[in-house]
Amino acid sequence: MHTQFANVRPTSVLPGTPGDPSDPAPTVVLTMGLSDVEVMPSERRVPVGRAARITGWHPIRYGHGPVPFDSSLERDFLNALVSLPGFKKVIAQPVTVHYAVWGEHHKYTPDYLVTMSEIPDCFAAVGITQTTFFVEVKHTRLLDECANRLECSLAALRMATGIPVLLLTEQEIRVRKEEYFHD
Repeated sequence: MHTQFANVRPTSVLPGTPGDPSDPAPTVVLTMGLSDVEVMPSERRVPVGRAARITGWHPIRYGHGPVPFDSSLERDFLNALVSLPGFKKVIAQPVTVHYAVWGEHHKYTPDYLVTMSEIPDCFAAVGITQTTFFVEVKHTRLLDECANRLECSLAALRMATGIPVLLLTEQEIRVRKEEYFHD
């Protein structure tokens, strides 16, 4: 598949986060040159117990099976997610997307694929219109370092799968948790 497009907003963002369309100086997202997009089974596994950061397995709930997390922020996201009334299922590192930008090849694996029985208001407010969506969890300080590549990665993922992507930071998961994760 060889597709090129420009001026596409590749991800849904929560108000007050980088890329928020109501931001007076919104992020300009250019994905010109994005091509050769292909989705494969996941090529990455969470290195539980092998990292210098907090990693582990979240028990989710009876009958679901544990889900790995790669940081304390991902753990806190899983805690908040399972408290939502419409929560059904979460899969860690579900797929890997391969893509090229101006001929340079990259690959990206999103953190989670979430399935809900209904779309929570907090997610609907930022444009999530499907009950299944990808979630990328990132610390704000890391967004500055990898913003351009992450935007291309999320655009490639959405283009290849047709599934929306939700980018969450510690602002939504920890600081403003009650606004976003409530029943």
